[in-house]
Amino acid sequence: MSNITEKKQKLAGLVANMRKVIDLADTEKRDFTADETTKYEAFEADIQRLNNEIRREEQLRQVENELKTVPNSPFKPSLGADGAVNKLATKEYANAFFNGYCRKGRNGIGPDITNALEVGTDAEGGYLVPQEWAQQLITELKELVVMRQYATTITTASDRNIPVETARGAFTWIDEEGAYSTNDPVFGNIVLSAFKLGGIVKVSEELLMDNAYNLEGRLREMAMEEFADKEEDAFIDGNNTLKPEGIFQTTAVAGVSVTGTTGAVSATPVVTFDNLIDTYYGLAKKYRRNAVWVASDGHAKLVRKLKDQNDQYLWQPSTQMGQPDMLLGRPFETSDSAPVPATASRGICFGDWKNYVIIDRLNMVAQRLNELYAANGQIGFKFHKRVDGGMTIANAMTYFAHGAAS
Repeated sequence: MSNITEKKQKLAGLVANMRKVIDLADTEKRDFTADETTKYEAFEADIQRLNNEIRREEQLRQVENELKTVPNSPFKPSLGADGAVNKLATKEYANAFFNGYCRKGRNGIGPDITNALEVGTDAEGGYLVPQEWAQQLITELKELVVMRQYATTITTASDRNIPVETARGAFTWIDEEGAYSTNDPVFGNIVLSAFKLGGIVKVSEELLMDNAYNLEGRLREMAMEEFADKEEDAFIDGNNTLKPEGIFQTTAVAGVSVTGTTGAVSATPVVTFDNLIDTYYGLAKKYRRNAVWVASDGHAKLVRKLKDQNDQYLWQPSTQMGQPDMLLGRPFETSDSAPVPATASRGICFGDWKNYVIIDRLNMVAQRLNELYAANGQIGFKFHKRVDGGMTIANAMTYFAHGAAS
C-alpha cells in the first residue's frame, strides 16, 4: 500500500479499534484482559509502522517536489522531442483527468478542466491517461507477469523492426598475409507491432462522489489485474492471433526453427531426470548462463519428485522470500498460463528470456461510460493499451515436450 491517503485511512481504522478496547474496559470498570492487552499492543505496533511509512513518504515527496526546480532533474515533467514539457506528465493534467473527467464526466466539468484535457483527447472518444499513472501501471505489471520479469521491454510510438542474425559470418585460419573470408552474416527481420488489449472496470457512483476515495489508485489496481492476466496468457502461450506469440507457441524465429527434447512414448505425461539434462544442454552455454525454466504448477509437481543417482532431489527450494526455486542451478518459474502436462505436447520451456522483446506502445486510453451501468448505480471505465511481444533469437530457447501416448 503506497498511497498516503490509504495509509492514513488504515491508521484511522486502527485508532478506532483501540478506542473500542479502551471504552469497553472503562464501561465495565476493569483493566484490560490478556487478550485485549495483546490486541492493543498489536494495534500500537501497526500504528507505529504506518506512522513511519507515512513520514518517510511525505519527506520523500517534499524532497522530490523541491528537486523539480533543478535543471535536468528526473523529477521534472518529461520533455517531448522538441524540448517542450510533456503535458500528459503534469499534475494539472492528472488532476483534470481523475478529479475532473473520471469523477464527474464530461458534463460535470467546467471549461478549465476541459481545456486542460484537450492535450489528451483520443480519436476513440476517451482521453489518454496521465503518463505517470501509465508508467506506474507498467512497472507494477512486472511483479505479476512472469515474462516481464526477464524479457527486454521497449516503449515506442511505432512498430519496431528488429534485425535478427540468422547466420554468422565465418572466421577461418589463414596463412600469413593470406586472404580473409568474405562470408557475410545473414540477417532476418522481425516486426513487432501492437495488439490491442482492453476491457471495462466498474466503480459505484457513491464512491466516485467521495473525495476521500482513492480513485486513481483503485482504477490502476483493477486495470492492472486484468492487463496482467491477459498479458501472462499471451506472453506464455499466445498464438499470434489478435495477441502476441508466447514462448510455448514459438516454433521458429526469422526462419530458424526452435529445437527441443521429446520424451519417450508413454500412456501418461512423464518427465525424467535424463529429459531435463537433455533439455538443459540443448541450450547453448552462452544462453544457459541467464536461462530460466518456465512451466505450469502441474509440471513443477512432476519435477519436484525427481531424484538424482544419489537419491537427492533435483529441486532446490528457494530460501529467500520472493526468489524462485532452482532446477539444475537455474531459476524455475511457474505460470497458470503454461500448458498442463499432456502427452504429445510441449511442457517446459527453458531459455534466456531477455531475447523475448515486449513492445509497449506509448499512450494508454481511458473512456468513462456514463449510461451503460447506470441501472446498477455504477460508472464504467473502458481502458485499452497496445502491446506486442516475441522471441528474437530461435537458439536462445529450447523446450521439453512429452512423448506421444502409448
